Amino acid sequence: MKEGDILVTRIPSEEGISGKNIYGEELPPELPKEKHLKIGKNITYEEENNVLKAGIDGQVIMSKDGTVHVYEVYEVSGDLDISISEIVRMLSKKGIVENESELTDEIIERNASRRILYGTYEIPKDMKVEELVDILTGTYSN
Repeated sequence: MKEGDILVTRIPSEEGISGKNIYGEELPPELPKEKHLKIGKNITYEEENNVLKAGIDGQVIMSKDGTVHVYEVYEVSGDLDISISEIVRMLSKKGIVENESELTDEIIERNASRRILYGTYEIPKDMKVEELVDILTGTYSN
């Protein structure tokens, strides 16, 4: 995504039309439920157009609760000879991980060290360590 790109457009809900049940009795429509846009990091909101836009160039991520974020992207390369501690150190050097022990603990706690998929990743900055481990193991879904 590029800064200023439209990510989400909210279309206001409209009231439905009446229907009938199997006895021919009229059924009023249910009231529409309004969905609110959840604004995350590096997102701008244009109220007049009801749109979320990217506040920076980067990768769009929608978290599990529906919050939309745009993260800066840093490329981290690896191969089969790299260790977990080297990966954690590299991510720390790039500014992606603030607390090396927190990421190492998450990898150990989830028994993920053997499931890390080695290769080249585009990893958004400011991700939670849980999401970062999901990316490294190929289980992240946004």
